[in-house]
Amino acid sequence: MKRRWLLAVVVLLLAGCGGGSGSPATRTSSVEQAVKRQLERGLMTSQPRTDQGSSPVTHVRQIHCSTMSGKAFSCEVILGNGAHRRVTARERSDGEVVVG
Repeated sequence: MKRRWLLAVVVLLLAGCGGGSGSPATRTSSVEQAVKRQLERGLMTSQPRTDQGSSPVTHVRQIHCSTMSGKAFSCEVILGNGAHRRVTARERSDGEVVVG
């Protein structure tokens, strides 16, 4: 009985370790979402909506970020019109993502 209880405690302790900043995949995903939001906001400002709606160039179709080092990321972006852009992003200590 004590052995099962001890095993359960060990499993719970191991499961709780390292939960502070999330897994690298989760962190990269949240960086990608933040970069997408910032890029689309900037694109909408530079190319405002027309009567026909927004142009494909104002939307991010696909984004993939990879860690360069620590909290610095390199992101490959494909816009709605097929144009490619590469941007850098950095995650600040407060969790805010800065593009550029």
